[in-house]
Amino acid sequence: MTGNFDKIFILENKTTFYTFPLKANECAIYCGGFAILMLKNTSFLKESNIYYFGDLDEHGFAILSKFRELYSNVNSFCMDLKTIEDYKENLIKGEHYLGDIKELSTKESEALYYLTENLIAGTSSRIEQEKISSNYLLKRLEEL
Repeated sequence: MTGNFDKIFILENKTTFYTFPLKANECAIYCGGFAILMLKNTSFLKESNIYYFGDLDEHGFAILSKFRELYSNVNSFCMDLKTIEDYKENLIKGEHYLGDIKELSTKESEALYYLTENLIAGTSSRIEQEKISSNYLLKRLEEL
């Protein structure tokens, strides 16, 4: 694999990986959560347009944060308040992440704050990545 892609999407879940609406000259990589950190010495990622899309929960934002520590050129995709608002009927109970989550943009921090303040059964909320429709993803991809 080389760095000749216009965009590289790092996806947390298999279902989303198999159905993600890629265009020509785009690539998707399935990471399976924190396994993404095994990409730490992947040279072509250093010069690529990388977009991380994970579950909207504390763990998803922690994965984004840890990956951004490796590659400062990582952007998030659909990990924002707009997606949460558009899919809030899918909010379910999440689990707390006990580590630090520090490498987030303002918009990502706002989304994480929303999830940690809108508690379900005494813990943070989450929206599973695979609950977000392909049509929604297509619309949001047009905004990139």
